[in-house]
Amino acid sequence: MAIDKWIRMFIDRGIPTSKDYDLQRILSDENQIREWQDYELPADQLSTENGILIFNTRRWPLIIDPQNQANNWIRKLQGGNNIQIGKLSDQNFSKTLENCIRFGSPCLLENVEEELDPMLDPVLQKQTFKKGPQVLLKLGDQDIPYHNDFRY
Repeated sequence: MAIDKWIRMFIDRGIPTSKDYDLQRILSDENQIREWQDYELPADQLSTENGILIFNTRRWPLIIDPQNQANNWIRKLQGGNNIQIGKLSDQNFSKTLENCIRFGSPCLLENVEEELDPMLDPVLQKQTFKKGPQVLLKLGDQDIPYHNDFRY
């Protein structure tokens, strides 16, 4: 596991570290994890660590989810936030995504193939920029006002 390697590396370099390091304890709290499990995130350590990474990453995550566990969890977790669900093959997907970015709704992109439309790169990488007082994101050939509540 990567964490075990990091701890050994810290010890080898004389960097003080806790022997009982716990990613869950550092990057989340029990109440948050319990809430995720209420929304049907599996209670195993791997699922919990993946949930922590999803909420603590700079970029929007791409999730390989053959059993649809993460899909179901995200749908339930964001269900009260007007989540928009789409596929790249949907005719109006770019308009749906634009509205989510503009108004701060979460967006779940399903059935992603190996190749992604380059239009999504700025979204996935959270490449926002300021123009005057406004925060924008380039989507295709348009600069879209970026709402801080947007989730992808």
